[in-house]
Amino acid sequence: MVAIDEAHFFGPDLVGAVGELAAAGLVVVVAGLDVTFAGQPFEPLPSLMALAERVDKLTAICTVCGADAIYHGCVAPAGVSDTALVPEHVGGSEKYQARCRRHFEPR
Repeated sequence: MVAIDEAHFFGPDLVGAVGELAAAGLVVVVAGLDVTFAGQPFEPLPSLMALAERVDKLTAICTVCGADAIYHGCVAPAGVSDTALVPEHVGGSEKYQARCRRHFEPR
């Protein structure tokens, strides 16, 4: 078994590598975000999901209402404009908040 976490940071080459590992008979478990804080697909996860035998999509809890949250909103650090943020802006709860579809505001 091969487990890959934070797969959204690996780039598009991960799709081929995972395919080769699976073709060689290995069980491959991949975890990562499939949506950016801007609400756009976060490759390579959408491509990996399309080729997977099984997909378990987990949700967080919306910080506004407590509903299932499939998005994460970015809270810009002091002095950082929205235009300076990129999908790979790394951080934890100090920079991101889980949001449901109703409370998600794309940047």
